[in-house]
Amino acid sequence: MKQQRSREKKELMANAAAQLLIDNGPSAVTHRNVAEAAGLAPGSGNYYFPSKSELYEAAVARAEDYRSAMAGELAAKVSPQKTSKEVAHVLLDVLFAPALTNDVVSKRLIPMLEAHKDPKLQVIMSEHGPILREAAIIAFQRATGHQLDEATADLITMSITSALLFASAMGNPDPIDYAVSQGALLMDKLNLQPQP
Repeated sequence: MKQQRSREKKELMANAAAQLLIDNGPSAVTHRNVAEAAGLAPGSGNYYFPSKSELYEAAVARAEDYRSAMAGELAAKVSPQKTSKEVAHVLLDVLFAPALTNDVVSKRLIPMLEAHKDPKLQVIMSEHGPILREAAIIAFQRATGHQLDEATADLITMSITSALLFASAMGNPDPIDYAVSQGALLMDKLNLQPQP
């Protein structure tokens, strides 16, 4: 019974850590914040996750599980779009599920890129890559009527996410709009506009 309660509390902590990571970025994932968000005593965080790296690894794993699941759900609900810009925005919504916000670069994209530098986190991120690619392919097909191969899907999604990062680095006040415009331009160059 005690072990069951302990597992349940650890699950609560992992879920709370993931939500803090998604909503507020890596700096929010502290033992105290996570314990509080999970509704547990402030000092209990260190009991369930003895080190900050273990806590952060749990946060990343659970956040990526959630993002992948939400990306699949969003992709399945995509309706036909009229313009390439609308399609690019749909792809961003799917890639940054559960919610695309104006601070996506600092709170989501840069931490995702940083995670790839840590061997343990890189494994987690890599495991979710194919799931997210498949969600993007489904969303694109539903939005445009075109079927993408994996290489073209990777090209388009990398272009859009790179444009987000570039726009942010250049001080663009609306990196999402810039990324959408660049993604649309690439789709138009590839003759992948939405079919009427």
